[in-house]
Amino acid sequence: MHIDGIDERFLVRGRMEILALLNELIYRQEPVSIHFGADECIETQLLEAREHVLVFEACNDAEANRRLAASSSCTFLAHPEGIRVLFATDQAQPVSWGGSAAFSVLLPAQLARLQRQESFRTIVPPQSAPGVTLYAGDGAPLGQWPLRDLSVGGLGVAVNSQAETAHAPGVARVRLALPGHGDVDCAVHLRHATDLRQPSGDLAYRIGFSFAGLPEPMRVAILRYIVDIEQARREAPLSNHAEG
Repeated sequence: MHIDGIDERFLVRGRMEILALLNELIYRQEPVSIHFGADECIETQLLEAREHVLVFEACNDAEANRRLAASSSCTFLAHPEGIRVLFATDQAQPVSWGGSAAFSVLLPAQLARLQRQESFRTIVPPQSAPGVTLYAGDGAPLGQWPLRDLSVGGLGVAVNSQAETAHAPGVARVRLALPGHGDVDCAVHLRHATDLRQPSGDLAYRIGFSFAGLPEPMRVAILRYIVDIEQARREAPLSNHAEG
């Protein structure tokens, strides 16, 4: 339960990226365990991440809340989509949040995110899907197709015919604009081309790519875009959206 000693490549730094990751946990209402003291643990949910402060729910055990407030430090652990998210903070301060008992801590300076290859993937609503331009190794554009799904690990594009999947082996780079969050322009590796049977019985196809050396600013842009999509999905629970 200690972040010290974790491989540098799994550490996330930078206030904007940390806020994006924490807000992803908030919007998904992800369970979080807090470890403190000699060997104590409470379950909670994060409520708000802003500027330099993180707010989370107090538990129903008043004595446990008292011991948490008296502890000099605490460690947070969550497992969104099987990814282990771990960070440590200094002492938690009791606060009132919307009239309910809560705690606040300073925003962590770093966060460990393990098993990145299992990153949370969001399905992009077809009606608002940005176009993804695929490029060959020599820089020549191969065409543009709609984004189907996205994570910090990679993306999938939707194509209408098996003939269009013939471009996939030659793709070396992708470029797309995330509305409100900037551009993603990154080298990729082909992972698969998959048949997707539609409700009508027709076939469509998904070509999946993994990012190669995704820059941190683009990682932040993707995380914030995913948060926007998931938040909109929560605010319109009756809307139809694909799962995959």
